Amino acid sequence: MRIPSGCSKLERAIIIDRVKGMIFGAILGDSLGLATEGMSREQVQKAYSNGPIRFGMDDDQESAGVNFIRDTFRSLFDENDFGDDAEQQLLILFSIQENRGTFNYKDYATRLYNYNVWRKEIDTRDDSGSLVRAAILGVPKFWDGTTVIQNSAECCRITHPDPRSVISSVIVSTIVAR
Repeated sequence: MRIPSGCSKLERAIIIDRVKGMIFGAILGDSLGLATEGMSREQVQKAYSNGPIRFGMDDDQESAGVNFIRDTFRSLFDENDFGDDAEQQLLILFSIQENRGTFNYKDYATRLYNYNVWRKEIDTRDDSGSLVRAAILGVPKFWDGTTVIQNSAECCRITHPDPRSVISSVIVSTIVAR
């Protein structure tokens, strides 16, 4: 990651550590979120009681948590898998890497279109897809607010052109950039 000198008060190593933490946290959060995604509070309480929800543990540690419910939606995923939110963030990262640190919305749109997991049953499930991938768009050229806003808005419009989605994504990206 190329970071121009003087663009932040933080040291380069700290910035990189925070970006890595954000990426890992988003992917782990998406993995944990699969256990309850689309469920009401009452359904979660019935399925998992007081938890904790078992995640990332070996079979011999069954007493350490409640197994994921394997309903129609969750049966689409492997144990300890992550969902389409993390996959979309990874596609953005691949696009940024391929374009030498710059986000290119046309490249991302092509990757998203060609990606074999992007199916109707997944992409119409909820309206938060643009928002959850917005955080990573606060990273490329974080020191340039105009670029952060443009990248976030263009990425959001690919799947969620509603102005409310666009402004929400821009806010998340800008917060991360700052």
